[in-house]
Amino acid sequence: MASALLGLVPDSSTAISAERRKQSVPDFIESILRAHGPLDLSLSPVTVAEPVPGIFRAQTSGSRSDPAPVR
Repeated sequence: MASALLGLVPDSSTAISAERRKQSVPDFIESILRAHGPLDLSLSPVTVAEPVPGIFRAQTSGSRSDPAPVR
């Protein structure tokens, strides 16, 4: 019997979880397909945009926490 799922739209927590496990993008996609079988995958623009503020904060706070060398 075919899967009842027509497709899957993962939210940002799945991508963040994969990143924390140091999983490559192909491995991340393969793990989804292994768990759910063959289906269409999509990413919502909101899913892609959600981590942007955190990435920005991490870059700016990292810059602030690393003092400039004294010359």
